[in-house]
This record gives sequence, C-alpha cells and structure tokens, in this order.
Amino acid sequence: MYENSKEREHLERLADLYSIIKATDLLEAAYSRDAITPAEYTDACNRLISQFKATEKGLTLSKTIANADHFFQEYQIDCPRAYERLVVSGVFSSIIYFRKKLKLYKSCFLVAFRCPSDRNAPNI
Repeated sequence: MYENSKEREHLERLADLYSIIKATDLLEAAYSRDAITPAEYTDACNRLISQFKATEKGLTLSKTIANADHFFQEYQIDCPRAYERLVVSGVFSSIIYFRKKLKLYKSCFLVAFRCPSDRNAPNI
C-alpha cells in the first residue's frame, strides 16, 4: 500500500478527509429523519465542518488535492448531503434556516414600518 512514511501520511490524510465526508453524510441523513436532536446535530456538524476545513486546507497546501470538488470527483464520492453541507454551504442547516427566517422578518419589518418618504423601501 505504501513504501515509506511520507506515502503512509499522504494516504492517512486522504482517508481522514473521506471519513469526515462519510460521517457528515450519515449525520445529515440522521438529522433529516429526526433521529438526533437539533443540539446534537449542531454540535456534531460544527465539529465536522471545522475538521473538514482544516483537513482540506492541509491537503491543498501540500498540493495533494486541488480542492474538495476535485477530491469528490477524482474518488467518485457519492455523498450529496455531505457535499452540500461541506462544500456548497459550509454551515450547518439550522444556520441556513435562521438566515432565511431573518431575511423574511426583515422584509416584514420594512413593510410594516415603512415611512411614506422612504423611496428605497419595497412597494407592496
């Protein structure tokens, strides 16, 4: 499998990245089935995202991989939930939900308290 310690370390780092991806995909599946609490999900997902970013950074700096997209494609990793969470959004789903709600509340607030002289306010 490997002939020296450098090759072994290289393979271990790739395996670390793969295991983070698989764990994230399983975590996302468990959360969507309501098998874990939001608090458990947030804690685990936050940890996995941090580990993913650190591991990916190390692999890209050492020129082992070009980026996470390249890793997913080169090794034909079929983990769409993990790809969405780790590569596309980079934050756990409750943050995305919170941001959407905040945007909606902000829009409602602007409509409710719009001054007639405010030309930049949405015209609803």
